[in-house]
Amino acid sequence: MQLMARLKAAPDAPAGLPAVPLHPSSTTPLSDEEFAARMGCFDPFEHAPTIAVAVSGGRDSMGLTLLASRWAARRGGDLVAITVDHGLRPDSGIEARQVGDWLNAHAIRHHVLHWPEPYPTTGVQAAAR
Repeated sequence: MQLMARLKAAPDAPAGLPAVPLHPSSTTPLSDEEFAARMGCFDPFEHAPTIAVAVSGGRDSMGLTLLASRWAARRGGDLVAITVDHGLRPDSGIEARQVGDWLNAHAIRHHVLHWPEPYPTTGVQAAAR
């Protein structure tokens, strides 16, 4: 909740850069410069920041991971991507490894975390998120 409030309160992009729509259905690609402008609402960052990003392998999280990795690298920093293998589907481990392979192709560190059993008896989907 606080993250979305901060994003919505983020200052407009600097002169010359188009405003970045925050609506999830936006089809406008986000440039590195626009991403950097949006990251400004989280300043100050330390020199050479290391940041972690949760990545499921979907388009949104992969896009965020690639943008954030380039953002950190331009500041002399690093990024680590994290995928949770919840084990709820038979192929979840394969999917998590595939995400790692995709990120490895971009020289992005990736770790898979495993959700320990027992699983909750209700609200499993919410708990997995």
